[in-house]
This record gives sequence, structure tokens and C-alpha cells, in this order.
Amino acid sequence: MDREATTSSPLASASQEKVLENTRWQPTLLSLFIGLGILFFSYFHTAIETILVWNDSSHYRPSWLVLPTIVLLLFFSRKELRPIIPRVSWHGILYGLVFSILWIVSDLINVSVLRQLALLGIICSLVLTAVGGNIFRVLFPYLALLLLTVPIWEALLPGLKLFAVQFVGIYTKIVDIPLTTDGFALFVGSNRYVIIDYCAGLSYVLVGLLIGASYALLIYRSYLKILLISLAGGCVAILANGIRISSIISFEYFTGIDLDNYHSLFDLPVIIPCFAAFFYILSKLKPDILSHSTPPKRLKGDISTFYSFALVIVTAVIFSIGPIYIDKIAVNSEHLSSLSIEQKIGRWSRSEKIVNWHPKIRSNSVEEDQGFYFLGETEVLIYVAEPRRIDVKISGQAINLTDKDWMNYSHPHSETFCVHDRCHSYGYSSSALKASDRIRHI
Repeated sequence: MDREATTSSPLASASQEKVLENTRWQPTLLSLFIGLGILFFSYFHTAIETILVWNDSSHYRPSWLVLPTIVLLLFFSRKELRPIIPRVSWHGILYGLVFSILWIVSDLINVSVLRQLALLGIICSLVLTAVGGNIFRVLFPYLALLLLTVPIWEALLPGLKLFAVQFVGIYTKIVDIPLTTDGFALFVGSNRYVIIDYCAGLSYVLVGLLIGASYALLIYRSYLKILLISLAGGCVAILANGIRISSIISFEYFTGIDLDNYHSLFDLPVIIPCFAAFFYILSKLKPDILSHSTPPKRLKGDISTFYSFALVIVTAVIFSIGPIYIDKIAVNSEHLSSLSIEQKIGRWSRSEKIVNWHPKIRSNSVEEDQGFYFLGETEVLIYVAEPRRIDVKISGQAINLTDKDWMNYSHPHSETFCVHDRCHSYGYSSSALKASDRIRHI
């Protein structure tokens, strides 16, 4: 009997320890869930603004994968995180207030990307408040993946397109294909190819960064190693896009077959082998011993569970001061008058020509007007939009000025006119539809 009691004692102790760990984490997870719900409700317009970009821009379609990936990675890491004692951190409240002020400023000056980055900072601050610095240091690489959901990556487009042109130039020299370039236009025989933003491979890069970071988080905990493997995934994606473009040009040159509407057929046959080789190389890496657990212990002066729970909820409410402040201003603001473009803008005169084109607006609170204006033999179409209330923002993807069914080349211009000490600036673009059969958009 004594031998049985001795044998079962470690099992009982392990079971009790697991129950104790769950007891510690349950209030923290519940408070985080409620707190994030409060933030989503308060910053609903900023969240929807970000999601609309995911829907409307092909560059950011991979952003839909980020949140499920983070949840899945945290699920695989739960055994490492469970033994660490979550404790509230006052530093998170301080950082969150700074990001809340940043959100207010960015909303007042109407910079959508800055609003979204500020919201991301607020979310991270709430997590820091709920779990404490020790756990947050472990969670930081996971939370950093949220940067892939913010539309800040267009800054890479010029570099990606330039790399594609250089890659194709080197490739065509190797395989002896006659190539001349003019900026981002490529001339191969009688065919003219244009590397536009859509074909720069930005969506591939975001997927590569996500895949690289996800794999690294499964085997490493060093920030540097995670960053390097994530960047390696992005580089593999850039290389794959260069190979894709070269494959399209080679196929059409050697076969004479026009695949202008079927370039997407080259995507998977190129991407899959590239990332398969990438995974093979990563499989040769030696993983770290993934252990962040510390022996559970009751710390002196530990804050009570109820107090910690309430503090996280109150903190989420405090972080919502920004939207409440902006909404209060909006309620007190007067509606703007109906918007209409003048018959004459400087030396430009408005014609009676009917405008058949109309942009897609994602808000019912926007006044708009448009018309054709001519100066001599030059004619431009001017479109203006203005919010009816101060809480309505026109930025980012709020107004879709292009038709997804046709490709246009836009040349932005701006004119400023001053009449009776009042100045108005108008932006317009002269666009040309390129319908030549010799053009291939890759």
C-alpha cells in the first residue's frame, strides 16, 4: 500500500500543478478577451478601414492569414507559456496612453496608416498590461506579425519592380533573349511587357515573411534568428516573382503563344518549388531548446486575481478615450454645406459633357461632384469629395477611383487657384487606357 501511494504522488502533484496553472491563466485570458472586444468596438472604424484594404488591394490579401496564424502558433506554444505566472504591468498603461494620443493626432490630421499603427500599439499595450513584461517578451515576435496587416508595405513597390527588371535583364542575357528596357517597360521582339504594381510581387513577399516567421517561431526564440529567417522567406518570394516573370517572357518568346490573360498559371508552378527548397534548407537547422517556463511560485505582494481582472478592463476603457473624444467633437460639429465645383477653376472652364464614370464610395456621409474641364484643346476630368461631418474620413481606400476591370496608367497632377484671398487645391490625374495587343501586364 505504501508503494502505491508513493508511485501515485508525482502524478497527483503534476495534475494539481496543471490545474493551478490553468487557474492562473483563465482570468487573464478572459480579461484580455473582454478588453480586446472593448477596443474593437471603440476603434471599429479604424479596424474596418484596415479590413477594407485587405479586400480591395490584391497586395494585402495575405493579411487575412495573419490572425489565424498567430492563434495557431500560440496554441502550439501553450505548454511553454502556461507555467509562467501572468502579472499585470503598469508600463502597459503608460505606453497605451501614448499610443492613444498618437491615434487622436493621426485621426485629426487624417492619416489612415498612422491611425492603424497607433491601434496596433494600443493592442500590444493592453496585452503587456494583462500579462506582464516576462510573458510579453515571449509574445512580442507573435504580436510583431500584426505589422503584416497594416498597409505600410507599398514603400517596397519601387524596389521590387526595379529588382524584377534587373533580374529579367540578367536572365535574358544568359538564355540569349533580345531585351531592351525603358523604365519598367520590357521590349522582347514585338512584345512589350509592363511591370506594374500588381506584378511587383508584394503579396508574395508578405506571404514569404509570414511563412518564414512562422517556421522560425516554431524552432527558435531568439529575436535575431526569427527576424533573419523571416527576411529569408521574403527574399525567396522576391526571387520566385523574378523567376515567374522570366518564365512568362521565355514561354511567349520561344513558343509565340500569347498568354496575356493566363499569366496566373505560372504562379503556383514557380512559388511551390521555391518554398519547397526553402523548407528543405530550414529543415537542416538545429532548433533551440524551447523553454521559457519558470517554476510556479507565489510572489510577495502579488496582486489579487479580481484586481488584475478589473485593471485590464478599466485599462481597455481608458484606451478608448480617443474615439470617445473624436465622437464628441463630431456630435457638436455642424453639417457641411453641399459640395459643388465652380464653373471656372482658374483658366479652366467646365464643359457640359456628361460624365459616365463614377467612383465607388464606401460611406454615405460624403458630398461629391465631378465634371470635365477644358483649357484650349486640353480636357481633364476633375473629381472632388468632402465629408459631411468631421468624424467621416476620406483617406486610404475610402474612395475607389479605378475600375478593377481595366488597367489605366495615371499621371497625377495638382493645381492651386486663389480667388478673393481664398485658395483651393485640386488634384486630378490624366489617365490613358492602353489597349494595344502588344502589351503584356506581368
